[in-house]
Amino acid sequence: MKKNKGIIPNGYSVIFADGNKENFDIDNLLLVEVKDKLVAKNKHLLFEDRELTKTGLLIAKLINKVSEVKERGK
Repeated sequence: MKKNKGIIPNGYSVIFADGNKENFDIDNLLLVEVKDKLVAKNKHLLFEDRELTKTGLLIAKLINKVSEVKERGK
């Protein structure tokens, strides 16, 4: 990914969208925030289907944002 897209920033990780760690197709590699990846993994939002994984990561991002807003409100 570094060759195609640059260095992975701190706080981010690259995942395989279809869960296949042997599929290095650039379209199968997703750059995600580590906090979103952790929520997606814990909530079972990572799938063997690329599009479902992308949707799961959006849900994880929403969960993190809701938690962040709740924390600010306290």
